Amino acid sequence: MKIRRAIKEDSEFLFNLRNKPEVRLASWNSRLVEFPVHQKWLVATLSNPRRALYVAENESGLQIGQVRYDTEREGAAEIGVSVMSEHFGKGYGTKILVESAKIFFAEFPRINKIVAHIKFDNPVSVRVFSKAGYSAPIIVKYEGHDCQEMILTRLD
Repeated sequence: MKIRRAIKEDSEFLFNLRNKPEVRLASWNSRLVEFPVHQKWLVATLSNPRRALYVAENESGLQIGQVRYDTEREGAAEIGVSVMSEHFGKGYGTKILVESAKIFFAEFPRINKIVAHIKFDNPVSVRVFSKAGYSAPIIVKYEGHDCQEMILTRLD
């Protein structure tokens, strides 16, 4: 598997992934996104020094998922990840979290922890984050919702 920074040519893949029903269901914003809105978001994301967006490709070079890190909080990053449903159950989610965290921590040396906020109706994500070395979930409020928070702390 390969993790690389997203580029503008990933726009269609990211758009289609974002609008998949299973991705929308797990997202805090579950509305469909229109393509012009998505393109504007992608341009802003790619030029934002406080955000890292990566695309995951499988062994054949096929795009299978994305992971985004937002560094708005001092010393911490918020993570968002999604995998194409055709690739569920193959261990890619855990690999994406582990490998992208190594890259992210190297690129952002001042960030000491990565924080995930997971909906209660998403036990698969809790298992995937747990397998990737994140802490046991605790209940917190995030964007006005009770959810499960899991944290990965930099080890070096």
